[in-house]
Amino acid sequence: AGAGVGAITNNPLFASTTPASPNFLRLSAGSPCIDKGDPADPIPAGGGTRIDMGAYEYIQYTPTNYYVNDGFTPGDLYTTAVGNDANDGKTPATPKRTLTNLLRVYDVDRGDVIYVDTGTNAYPVRLTNADADGWSSAPLTITGPTNGAVALFAGIAGHRDGFLLSNAVNVHVRALTFRGYTNGIRIVGSSATNRIYGVRARSNDQYGIRIDGPAADRNTLFSNFIEGASGAQDFGIAISDGDVNVVTNNTISRHGVYGISLIG
Repeated sequence: AGAGVGAITNNPLFASTTPASPNFLRLSAGSPCIDKGDPADPIPAGGGTRIDMGAYEYIQYTPTNYYVNDGFTPGDLYTTAVGNDANDGKTPATPKRTLTNLLRVYDVDRGDVIYVDTGTNAYPVRLTNADADGWSSAPLTITGPTNGAVALFAGIAGHRDGFLLSNAVNVHVRALTFRGYTNGIRIVGSSATNRIYGVRARSNDQYGIRIDGPAADRNTLFSNFIEGASGAQDFGIAISDGDVNVVTNNTISRHGVYGISLIG
């Protein structure tokens, strides 16, 4: 029998074919199913010129770059002005002052990149699935300077986590530094397929990087520099829950209890 009307024989380019993935059977960019559905059907919000084939509409979203800077410009890589939370944060000349404010103002999405420039950031960060919606093919990326300069998140009394990922999916965090918290970076809940790389976690009270979510699966920690000092930071990397998390090529030193702790 031949193909039916409107059928395709090409690879549909699903973002994932794994049932447990949040991107299961969703279309990725370039899929031949995009704009090929029944022209008589209404187009969902965010769709293209015609409804797509398949269970989910591919939202044709244009990624956005965002910028964060402290109150100084010497040594900056990404921005040309000091940060101010009254700015829109969308150009190098109008950076936000804090990543916390940027995440409060914007619903960052797949493919977006947040550039955090050289200097000291005053507030810790919390990312939840309500804040971030990265895809495996287009993650949300938060990056510090990649030229050896430091974007430091310095601990504030009463804040346990320098960077908390709670039920976040496909978020990439790189080249940031966390110091003086209970946990430098903590991954909890059902946070999955996130990548932490090129991060420095130094002199936090208990953990450099900690994964303790019951469904915190398939996260990757690689090429991070995790160091205790003066009795601080009991554990370099600690994973007490979740499945198939990957730890590779990290530099870990001077911890009070264990460099790497794997439980469960």
